[in-house]
Amino acid sequence: MPTPHLICGLPGPGKTTLARQLERHLPALRLTPDEWMARIVGEGYDEAKRAALGAGTKLHFLDVSREELLRRLALRNRSAEPDTFPVTEAQLDLYSIWFEPPSPHEFE
Repeated sequence: MPTPHLICGLPGPGKTTLARQLERHLPALRLTPDEWMARIVGEGYDEAKRAALGAGTKLHFLDVSREELLRRLALRNRSAEPDTFPVTEAQLDLYSIWFEPPSPHEFE
């Protein structure tokens, strides 16, 4: 039975890296909105277009210290890989206020 794996976390903890690892080591197809949102809607923050209904899921939460997030974001921002969005320190701080880590019962 196919199992979708959802990966969540603030920008920079390694979500894309984990997704690529899962794609290589499982019989998996990686669907990453950041890689196609710019092509479809012109920017990556249209939540209505990111929504999906009715599928079973498996949740992976990547929790990384703020210092490590900043280090990784600096590297990512410098590399300017296609289809990624730069994230500033101010944006990370704002996202940290908005972001609510999953509770233990959400992993069940």
